[in-house]
Amino acid sequence: MRVQTTRFGVLNIAKQDIITFTSPILGFPNDVRYVLLKENQDSLFHWLQSLDNPDLAFVVTNPLIFAPDYRIRIHRDLLSDLELEDLRKGEVLSLVSIRKEPLRITMNLQAPILLNKEKMKAKQLVLNPEEYSLQYEILQVKRQEEVEA
Repeated sequence: MRVQTTRFGVLNIAKQDIITFTSPILGFPNDVRYVLLKENQDSLFHWLQSLDNPDLAFVVTNPLIFAPDYRIRIHRDLLSDLELEDLRKGEVLSLVSIRKEPLRITMNLQAPILLNKEKMKAKQLVLNPEEYSLQYEILQVKRQEEVEA
């Protein structure tokens, strides 16, 4: 499948690389097909490019890289549409926001994306707002570690 995108030009996407969201990402009701673009497996950040909208691409990351204590607790029924038997077999991604201030990069821990890599199905979860932040500062962790060193 050939897809024209704003950021990456024309992409050739294999059918098996298409991620279908069982329910759309909040605020983007018409976009349910995406591809995860990874420069390499060791990159901290990746792109989640919509195949339904050439202008829509999200920066995503594995939240455990920056918040190692982060845990998702959800009811098993929420996994059924992903055909995911075990949460540990899924991949969790957080949407990243890059602000005007270059050192203020945040990720959304309150609404992570859960991906079943075997079935290439995904959904955005909405977790407890009292427990998780919408704007978890990524670089704040590094600054704190530097202060303690």
